[in-house]
Amino acid sequence: MMNLKHLFSVCLLTGLLGFGSLAKAEITVSIDRNPVRVNESFQLFFESEQTPDQDPDFSPLQKDFVILSSSQSHNISIINGEYRRSLKWTLLLMPKEVGEFIVPGVHFGKDQSKSFKIEVKSAGQNNAPADGDLIFELSADKATIPVQGQVVVKLRLLTNLNVSAYQMHDLEIDGVEVVIEPLGRTRQYQTQLGGKPFLVREKKFALFPQQSGQLKIKPVLAEIRLTSRAQTLFNPFPESGNLRRILSQGLTLEITSVSDTFDAPDWLPATSIRLVEKWQGDLKVIAWMEKPKYPPMNFKTHIINPNNPIFTLLFIDDMGNNYF
Repeated sequence: MMNLKHLFSVCLLTGLLGFGSLAKAEITVSIDRNPVRVNESFQLFFESEQTPDQDPDFSPLQKDFVILSSSQSHNISIINGEYRRSLKWTLLLMPKEVGEFIVPGVHFGKDQSKSFKIEVKSAGQNNAPADGDLIFELSADKATIPVQGQVVVKLRLLTNLNVSAYQMHDLEIDGVEVVIEPLGRTRQYQTQLGGKPFLVREKKFALFPQQSGQLKIKPVLAEIRLTSRAQTLFNPFPESGNLRRILSQGLTLEITSVSDTFDAPDWLPATSIRLVEKWQGDLKVIAWMEKPKYPPMNFKTHIINPNNPIFTLLFIDDMGNNYF
């Protein structure tokens, strides 16, 4: 006859197993860049801090993308004594055509990721010459920028050679004073130009011009070291070959001054501004004389240059009164 203690243990174990089966793994999706071009590869990441029900089924992605490779990695970290474990799946994809595509939710057994939107643009205008094997590009996301605004400058080194080492030199700027901030690490991906495969190394910078006028970026120098002898069973260490240098084109941008109609003491370009009002408690039960001069407000703004500490806050209440 089963005693009460043993029966309670069985019920508790059954309840825990039932609860575990109901828990679902949350799977996030991210991309290394968006939009992408139709002739360029990109990476798509699936990540979860719980173990999914089963291995993923990536076959629905093959409708719009070619799966070049896939890999899985584990990450374990301890932060403030808290143990964290995460799983990550990395896909290298190549778009099949131009357009906007919704990556459907990928099934991990009973678990499923959320859908994800990817924009695929047409191939770049630059085509490699018939005998071209090394290309170095300098470009900017806009040609005209307000003073203290942001412009993103991109360097792209494209090659279809066996490279053992490379270096892209620093930007040299004339004309106006500029603050330069690197944007992340150098990215690598594949593309095709003139029907030939190229490996792309891409580096981005954010520039914040502090004066109006013409911002002139001098041609940038890049150097690559070729591999002269391939790796074999008898020579597992390939030898370094010739050193090649290439210059990008130069670039001139127009920096506009502050508008004459702007009469505030400080100028700070921003891409968006949002004003959020919060109040703890019920305002209806507070006597009028007890109310503050103006309610507390949380001013949130996406500042283009976070290193510039100068900005002006303007609060406007429901009555139209201004507070500085």
